[in-house]
Amino acid sequence: MTQKTVTTFVKGLITEAGELTFPADASVDEDNCDLRRDGSRRRRKGIDRETSATLSGFTVSDTDIVSTGNWSNVGGQSGLEFLVVQVGSTLHFYNKATAPYSAALDAATVDLSAYQAVGVAAVSSVKCQYSSIRGALVVASEGMNTIYIERDNATGVLTENTLTFRTRDFETSTGGINWQITYHYYHSGGSRPIK
Repeated sequence: MTQKTVTTFVKGLITEAGELTFPADASVDEDNCDLRRDGSRRRRKGIDRETSATLSGFTVSDTDIVSTGNWSNVGGQSGLEFLVVQVGSTLHFYNKATAPYSAALDAATVDLSAYQAVGVAAVSSVKCQYSSIRGALVVASEGMNTIYIERDNATGVLTENTLTFRTRDFETSTGGINWQITYHYYHSGGSRPIK
């Protein structure tokens, strides 16, 4: 009878050890495993289509950047939530109130290439980040000028607007007291007079 060498992987995932000093019972790379803090691991379950799934009308290639986010209280309507999916430079929207989500693709899309920032990577090559504010969806990434999207729930029309950032001036003028600066200083939490 021959003995079989078994690796227990109790040392966990180690990525910085050299080939000569690599500890026994450790791994360099793992696929489809969830590593736990206590050193244990579990096999990651596969992905399956949702029941009664519907194929989308758009395609996703291997090279497309894909990101997802949530849009809460769409158009100011409490409880209405959309799943936002970025595929390249296009945003698609799914109504999360209807199951399965794949069948609830909204007809409206947003082309982000119109908001491409100057001198940076193409918007189609950078993942977007999302936030819901007062029923509007704010979309930001390093490849585009930040926008917010509003939806008219009666018509389903989306309106996109560029978001303009403003900075507050905390420095005062050197030539005498300006009553407007003094007013803004006191109302922003200042406690001493400006000289």
